[in-house]
Amino acid sequence: MINPFNVAGRQARGRSIREQDEQPYAYDSNSRQLRIIKIVLVLWIVLALVTAYADYQERQVLVKYENAGLERTASDKTFDGLLQYATDEGADCNTNATTGVLPRECERVFELVGELDDAETLVFGLFAGYVFLFIALAVLISSFAYQANRNLLTLKSEGQHFSAVSAMLWLFVPMFNFYKGGRIFQEIWKGSDPDVNGAGEKWKNSSPSGMVTLWWVAFAVTILLGPRTIRWFWGSDFVDDRLSLGWGLIAMDIFLAVPAIFAYIAMNRIHERQEKKHEIVGHHMAVPPIKGFSLDQ
Repeated sequence: MINPFNVAGRQARGRSIREQDEQPYAYDSNSRQLRIIKIVLVLWIVLALVTAYADYQERQVLVKYENAGLERTASDKTFDGLLQYATDEGADCNTNATTGVLPRECERVFELVGELDDAETLVFGLFAGYVFLFIALAVLISSFAYQANRNLLTLKSEGQHFSAVSAMLWLFVPMFNFYKGGRIFQEIWKGSDPDVNGAGEKWKNSSPSGMVTLWWVAFAVTILLGPRTIRWFWGSDFVDDRLSLGWGLIAMDIFLAVPAIFAYIAMNRIHERQEKKHEIVGHHMAVPPIKGFSLDQ
């Protein structure tokens, strides 16, 4: 167990880590990491399509609401709340004095509320799956960025703006990661260019990657205008509003697959460029420059 009051021990561990970071190192392929990322990205794409179908099923239930003449969805799901809701929507909910059974039209309202509740529960459960995969991808992609950036010096590409550590950390800073993330992967893309001859900073004149740009633009769109955002800002209890919103939700569900596809292609191409350049450069030991802590160094 680490003793938080052991200052000398923490300082010793810090020196050990710094000494390791200052030691020469060789190229380390991202192939294993990339295989795992591809699997998670495929799961993300499948989840996006399943969610689109679930939102479509939810919209179909809302169509039943419309056909039944219901104008709003129920907010209070208790028995008394549903009775009041059905009555407010014009259904006859007077219990039969003899049998004690509710009229069929009132029971139908209860059934529709149950169907919609099941559909909404499924969509919410799928959203929980997104959260899990999003966290997994954040860790995996930041790890990929760390290693790919660290490889640049072994490929004789010098003078990069981001260090391996800062390339990883910026991806976890909300809002800034939209802008910084694109710059980080563009720098890795350029520094991995196998057509650049010689060492130094010639790689900076390489062309940027259109796929990396598409990836980060699509990522920003899905975060700022994703299905959950649409529900939070434009959600409504009115059936007509929710029906109109339904197609937008389905479209954005499908669009969630787009950044995953772009990420899949972009990182695969970066890896291929690094592997090819490594073959050209050969075995080269690199020593990271000694710098003070900074997210941009």
